Amino acid sequence: MALYTKHTEKLYKAALWAGNIVLMLVAVVVSLIYAYHVRTSQIEVKQADFISTVESMKSVSQNYLDSERGYVENWAFYINDRQMTREEALDFLRSINTNPGRYVHIVDMENFDAWSASYPAGHDEIDTYHRFQGELKDWEQLMLDAMWEMYNGTAPKFTVVGRYQLDETVSPAVSVGARITLQTEDGTKDFLLLRAIPTNVLQKTWVFPAEYQSAEVGIMTTKGGYVIQSPSMKSISFPEYIRGYNFQDDYNKVDSFQKELESTDHGVLCYKNFRNEDCLWYYSSFGGNSNLDILGVIRLDELQPENGTWLIVFLICGTLAALVLLDGLYLRQVNRRLRKTAQLVQEASEAKTQFLSSMSHDIRTPMNAVLGMMSIAKSHVQDPEYVTQCLDKAMTSGKRLLTLINDVLDISKIESGQFVLTPSEVLVEKFFKELDDMLALQIREKNLHFTIQKDALPHPVVLADPIRLNQIYMNLLSNAVKYTPDGGSITMRFGEEPAEADKKLTCLVFCVSDTGIGMTPEYQDRMYQSFSREINTQVNRTLGLVWDWRLCVRWLI
Repeated sequence: MALYTKHTEKLYKAALWAGNIVLMLVAVVVSLIYAYHVRTSQIEVKQADFISTVESMKSVSQNYLDSERGYVENWAFYINDRQMTREEALDFLRSINTNPGRYVHIVDMENFDAWSASYPAGHDEIDTYHRFQGELKDWEQLMLDAMWEMYNGTAPKFTVVGRYQLDETVSPAVSVGARITLQTEDGTKDFLLLRAIPTNVLQKTWVFPAEYQSAEVGIMTTKGGYVIQSPSMKSISFPEYIRGYNFQDDYNKVDSFQKELESTDHGVLCYKNFRNEDCLWYYSSFGGNSNLDILGVIRLDELQPENGTWLIVFLICGTLAALVLLDGLYLRQVNRRLRKTAQLVQEASEAKTQFLSSMSHDIRTPMNAVLGMMSIAKSHVQDPEYVTQCLDKAMTSGKRLLTLINDVLDISKIESGQFVLTPSEVLVEKFFKELDDMLALQIREKNLHFTIQKDALPHPVVLADPIRLNQIYMNLLSNAVKYTPDGGSITMRFGEEPAEADKKLTCLVFCVSDTGIGMTPEYQDRMYQSFSREINTQVNRTLGLVWDWRLCVRWLI
């Protein structure tokens, strides 16, 4: 039987270990599957974010060039309306074109003579557009077609001339334009007004987030010819660039790639760049028969998630291993908190019991005085003067008893959250004078030296609950009187300080110091706990209820 039990225990442990290993393997497999899906989803999100960024740059470019076209159209309207000559138009353009980084040209579309408003009168003729005469390359023909569309008024909304070299700057430029009519010696003649923007100016409007360190963007025609060429986009055109670094000798793929660019408005491509790095390319048409696409590129490794699959697997397996330890530590912490809470409840119960015990003595003393004086008065009915004295003493004890009961009721209301303050105007000096008058008799009986120190009172009238204010300060002073031996001294200081939290409020400062028995350091640590009281033979012998400091603080707040 012992052998069987031992064998059974071994089988049980082996089964337990096997079960744990199976669970761990299942967790790893599930983690790998989940990590794959998460990784795929993260890549798709990053690709979508990059595409969205490129699209936003397309919108920025459209808005920027639309604003430039608006300038040209406004200038053309003004020139036509004022019926200017070419010289007058150039003078006007020199005065209105205040940005030295933008250039304004007037082009004669018959012979491609041109004049620039960037040069002074008499020296303003330029040779920029004579290149469009004679046999043209494909990209030059596209530029010329765009100029004729602007001149004839048949250009789509988003039409630019570019990219070409200006006489005024080494940077290539793109242009937007409108037709103008100028006065000549023979009557009138139509010209093309062009606003030339250097490509580096437009490129400055394209700002990628810091996470896209290798990202670039440019503008090309639908056939792949560069209009604005980014730094890494080599070759004479985008199709030639892709062919040169991906399928150099396969011209069938080049033709297929070219047809894809021309037949689609947008697309995502994955090819290598000139550094042999895998990249994602995204192109999107500007629309409106513009024959222009924006082209963005980024390395694929920048679109990969930052954390690998192994990290997810490690976290899940590590989490499984740590759960038992964490559960044990958590249960231990919960048990410790429960024990601490139970201890606090026990201490509160003991403090409340001790408080009630002390309070019962404080209540019985004036009650016994009332009953004793009433009994003595009843046995001396025939002596009215003596009966009056007994009744006066009974009334005094009754008032003291009523004060104690009111204090206990106030404590109960504050603890239950049902206490309501009733604020009204309080004359500060009169209020403290009444405190002095109420305690004058007790001070004289104990031959105490009582001093009042008055600080500055910028506001002689404050808004407060006078009854509760009287209870707070009266209890502070009465405690000082009770626990200061005969012949001792008490100092009361009151004044005013500004409230830091709210300039509309003020702080009423009231300080009481005496030469009484004081408080032990142990009691100072717990003096704001409910029902706490100093354990002292002199305190226990002194009649009266020790004020609950914590409730006093609640009233002040």
